[in-house]
Amino acid sequence: DEIIYQEARRLLAAEMQNIVWGEFLPTVLGVDYMKKYNLIVKEESVYRVNVKANIINSFSSAAFRFGHSMINGMFKLVSQRNINGASRSSNKDIFWLWRLREVFDGQSIRGASLPIENMIEGLITQQPQTCDAYFTTEITDHLFQKNNRRQNFGEDLLSINIQRARDHGIPPYNSYRRLCGLEPRELEEDYWRQLESVYDDVDHIDLYVGAIAELNVRGGVVGPTFACIIGEQFSRLKEGDRFFYTHKPNSALRVKGLEPIAKAQVLKRTLADVICGCTRLIHIQKWVTLQPNNDYNPILKCSARNKFDFKTLAQEIEEVHARRRERLRSGGGQKIPGFTPPTKETLRFTSADAIKLGNYEF
Repeated sequence: DEIIYQEARRLLAAEMQNIVWGEFLPTVLGVDYMKKYNLIVKEESVYRVNVKANIINSFSSAAFRFGHSMINGMFKLVSQRNINGASRSSNKDIFWLWRLREVFDGQSIRGASLPIENMIEGLITQQPQTCDAYFTTEITDHLFQKNNRRQNFGEDLLSINIQRARDHGIPPYNSYRRLCGLEPRELEEDYWRQLESVYDDVDHIDLYVGAIAELNVRGGVVGPTFACIIGEQFSRLKEGDRFFYTHKPNSALRVKGLEPIAKAQVLKRTLADVICGCTRLIHIQKWVTLQPNNDYNPILKCSARNKFDFKTLAQEIEEVHARRRERLRSGGGQKIPGFTPPTKETLRFTSADAIKLGNYEF
């Protein structure tokens, strides 16, 4: 059914937007940059017709690869103690550590036949590395190394990042510092001297090499240059998207956020709710992007998670489509040649009707 598919798709996209803007970005950028780029989630936002929601070259080829510095050399897998239906012979946490090259290889984990919950719980409880100029050798010496054998060589992710940015024609580090209104330098003195010994001119330092080593912004995990680029990118993706979930409807500009009931339910949902609904985990911290903490990020039961009330959502969707059908009957709204609007009695379409409806803009 086309309507069910399109409405489910809208809810899924909105839920992902709510997680990215409501949980992920505050952890990456900190509150100051969230405010600076108008990224804090509110019940209502405005579409800006002059903003293009395109992907910035420096974002895709440099800034959003900041997480490579935070990768651990060892990958933690947690026991089945926190899984529904698993036997619990002990209340102690049991976990295994795998070298990252063994995860690249894939054979070791497949051979262990471990549940997906082991991997997810390991990911959400393992402390990442700090975002800085230091990278684990698992990705600088052993990236995609085959069969974990000594005679096979791995690739170097840091070198790939640097070369990719050069292939894309990304200007040097100081150019972006100036573009973001920052002083030419904000690195530790020792690291700066090392760069001066490698580059003939400080204005030739690659964007990724310089920005990854900056001191982190307050409350965030990246430095000010990457925070500037990432903040600008997600500001565009929010303000330039006609269908961003919190946008106020505007029929003249064909702007369509979520309806009130759907929006209220999505705003309450978190990544923890999604993981609980898709796995057999019993407990999970409230905010998945942060480490568990009894004071500000307690462990909660999955049984108490926020769930969608699909009955009220379905009622709201039916009311919206009923109003739309009425507008079409009265001569208002967008008319589609050869398409007869569905009635309440014929809400289930044939495949042919579904194809026609695919051209209709919800």
